[in-house]
Amino acid sequence: MSATKSYLNLLLLLLAALLVSCGGAKKTYVIGVSQCSEDTWRAKLNDELRLAATYYNNVDLRISAAYDDAQLQTQQIDRFVADNVDLLIVSPGQVNISPAIDRAFDKHIPVIIFDRRTRSAKYTAYIGADNHEIGTSMANYLASSSYGTTHVLELCGLASSSPAIERREGFDAAARLHPELSVVGVVSSDWTEQGGYRVVDSLLSSGHCPAFDCIFAHNDRMAMGARMAAAKHGLDVGKIKFCGVDAMPDGGMKQVSDGTLYASFIYPTRGDEVMRLAMSILTGKKYERDNQLSSALVNRDNAKVLLMQNDETARQADKLTTLRGRIDQTAHEYQRQRTYLLIFIVLSLLLVVACAGIIRAYHQKAKYNEQLQQLMQQQKEMTEKMEQMTHTRLQFFTNISHELRTPLTLIAGPTEQLLEDTSLSMQQRKMLEMVLRNSKILIGLVGQILNFRKVQNNKEKLSLNRFSLRDDIAVWADDFRPTAERRKVTVSVDVAGVPAGAQIIADREKMAHVFFNLMSNAMKYTPAGGAVTITLVQTDTACTLSMHNTGSTINTADLPNIFDR
Repeated sequence: MSATKSYLNLLLLLLAALLVSCGGAKKTYVIGVSQCSEDTWRAKLNDELRLAATYYNNVDLRISAAYDDAQLQTQQIDRFVADNVDLLIVSPGQVNISPAIDRAFDKHIPVIIFDRRTRSAKYTAYIGADNHEIGTSMANYLASSSYGTTHVLELCGLASSSPAIERREGFDAAARLHPELSVVGVVSSDWTEQGGYRVVDSLLSSGHCPAFDCIFAHNDRMAMGARMAAAKHGLDVGKIKFCGVDAMPDGGMKQVSDGTLYASFIYPTRGDEVMRLAMSILTGKKYERDNQLSSALVNRDNAKVLLMQNDETARQADKLTTLRGRIDQTAHEYQRQRTYLLIFIVLSLLLVVACAGIIRAYHQKAKYNEQLQQLMQQQKEMTEKMEQMTHTRLQFFTNISHELRTPLTLIAGPTEQLLEDTSLSMQQRKMLEMVLRNSKILIGLVGQILNFRKVQNNKEKLSLNRFSLRDDIAVWADDFRPTAERRKVTVSVDVAGVPAGAQIIADREKMAHVFFNLMSNAMKYTPAGGAVTITLVQTDTACTLSMHNTGSTINTADLPNIFDR
């Protein structure tokens, strides 16, 4: 029997190791992001970074903005270093913040410089557009679209920032190659619309402003500020070519489309590429030290097409975010069921070892009678059945990555078996019943996906039945109470407007889908300490279900569009 005990100890150790492996987590990487300012372009970049971070599951993203204050950005970088972040992403506002970046690099913290450069070569990787090429391309475009000499007033960004330096160098060098381009003046602003307005307004008010018929501003915001200043002084803005850089969909790209700006240049954000580069560095994968992002000219010929493409991209991003949430939820359920399955396999192996011990004892002790032999035969048959069951479950487990319906069925099956156990407490039974209900809902959803062609061909039919909506709503609401309690959200159900025993005729499954959709959204936008109230009113001819939550709600102006794709 000592050998049997050894097997038992080994299997117990195996069970412990499996449970530990199920609960293990990947290393969480802390990434600090230092933005030199806060504007529409950077807000879009931050959103892309946050979205990309969700796909890695192990990234703690911390973003700060310096609002064009070099001293504040230096302090923020030093704070990230003191917090010992795993990687630092910096968009330098001015080249004089190089010492702070050097300190981070010297502390062996990987540093990604994006959007703008510094004077220092102490960085792990750079990613951004070619500002010199943007300036060159804008000059070439203006030269190719000119009919005679174009007099250009160049409105630069901060003189100490690398984009302003590189864009001016590229534009001026190309302009010198085109006699039809004449740079009549160069002024600097602070990258903001108000700054562009003040500089051009002051220049026009001075009485020494050279004549110009084109303004090349280093970003769209300054170009719009310059346009307002020109309009204030009575200039015919319709005959002046106002050009900028950035071409954000809700900014320069739209302004080019409606003719407010003559041209702009797409300055890509590509937060997904920045995050991909960061994770390659952190995980030891191969990466390029200098990464150039593609940019493109935006004019009246392509602005509308680009806007349409951006709208479609935004819609697809929303769909991906939704699918990501569903995948995460399914993965969580799958992990839990995987733990149950592993425990079941180990217990089955323990049973096999116990049977082996009985067989060993039978051979060692010949004095066992026929009754013991029958018992062993029954035990052997049981072992074969258990082995067959284990084989079948392993077959299902192997196919789990190919069929979504299989894991959902495996969730529902063991749950029904557990409910047959009379030793369960009331709380355990209630939780298992909730798991079973939701498993069947998910199976129904999978069925709907498989029957998608029926919906396309308008052949989907309602499955009408008679049931008490009052009773079902109380049960469905209970499914959300554990989550609500953890978030300290109060869920209340008011069915006083429904007579006891009243029933309706409807598709119960689809009614459940409607309720769970509304309740999930209500819980999502209810802050901690808030409340969700469910009210049901039933008359002889109608049944009204309403749901109210504290916190964020749908704007009244958006209500007519809630069923739009």
